[in-house]
Order: sequence, then structure tokens, then C-alpha cells
Amino acid sequence: MEIKFTSRGVELPPKARDYCQRRLQSLEKKLDSLMDVNIVYTMEKYRHRVELKLKWKGGLVTTEAETEDMMASFGEAFDQLEKRLKKEKEKQREKKRRAGKSREASSLEIESSSPARRIILSHDFSLKPMCLEEAILQLEAKRREVFLFLDQASGNWHVLYRRKDGHYGLIKPE
Repeated sequence: MEIKFTSRGVELPPKARDYCQRRLQSLEKKLDSLMDVNIVYTMEKYRHRVELKLKWKGGLVTTEAETEDMMASFGEAFDQLEKRLKKEKEKQREKKRRAGKSREASSLEIESSSPARRIILSHDFSLKPMCLEEAILQLEAKRREVFLFLDQASGNWHVLYRRKDGHYGLIKPE
């Protein structure tokens, strides 16, 4: 862990440095690893402003606090930092849970679909002969991925589908 102290307008007292190091040690126990910590202390007239930037493997968290007392500013900034880190860790944990659930669900679907496959009837077709432009309008209106239609020019069945890149694909049997 690398701690960088920066003070503007006045020198940072050793009491504040010790306080910061103690709070960071307690944070390091809660987190797996801390990479960089930048502490910027600014004093202008009666205002004491503290800005904390903490970089860790989960991302970058920045907090700032401004009060009339130096130690109160540090305390408030570290309290905000702890809340933000807790929230970020919860987001990562939830993200991992969602990814795990989707993987489990997809593997269950594969396993369950293998022994007994079902056929589901779909009504995404038109018996009325139509041109390609009309078929695209039908595909858009019904908000489907695939549409089967009878081409009025050739009299053959064609399949119109929506591609992943947003364009349309057309399958003409030969």
C-alpha cells in the first residue's frame, strides 16, 4: 500500500498523519488489497478540506469533506470512504452472484433440454404474398426475431431475421 500526503496552504501535523494511517490500516483489513491512497489536505481561512482518493483492485473511490475543524474533516472523509467501499464491494459481490446464477441456469437448461425436447408452435408467418418491404414492416410491428413470408414476385417462401448487428438477414431457398 502506498500512501501519498499532500497539503496545500499549511503543513500537515503528525497527529493527522497518524490518524490517517490508523484508519487506512483498518480499511486494509476489510479489503483484500489497497493499491494507492492519495490524501490531499487544504486549509483556506477557517475551512479545512480533505480529499481522499483510494485505488484498489475493484476500482477508484474518491471522497471529500469540508468542515471548520481539521480532525472532523478527516473523520468525515474516512467515514464516507468506508461507506463507498462497502457499497462498491456489495456491487462486485452481486455482480458475481448474477453471473454465477446465469451460468447455472444455462447449464440446467442444457441438461434439462437434452433428455426431452419440446416443440413450441410459433405464428410468425404470413400466408398472404408480400414484398420484402412489407415483410420488414411486419417483423418490426410484431417485434419478432424471425418472420416467414411468401414472396409475391417469385412465389417462394423466404425467411427474414434480425441480425445481432441491427441489420436484417434474408434466407431464400434454392
